[in-house]
Amino acid sequence: LTDPPNPLTARVAVNPVWLRHSGMALVPRVLDFGKNGRRPVHPALLDWLAAEFRDSGWKMKPLHRLLVTSRTYRLAS
Repeated sequence: LTDPPNPLTARVAVNPVWLRHSGMALVPRVLDFGKNGRRPVHPALLDWLAAEFRDSGWKMKPLHRLLVTSRTYRLAS
């Protein structure tokens, strides 16, 4: 599940964090990434955030910091 070429675990972890900070999930059905799930609204952003999360050692604090210090977050708040 945590194999670097397989981004699914990181995507599943990143999506609710994005939802918490932005108010809108990247994948509309936060808990369903399976066959019944829907496609990401911004797949490139989800993949990039998942890679950043994985590359930071699967640590949540750097992910939260990345999101709240982003230009998008500052403009929205």
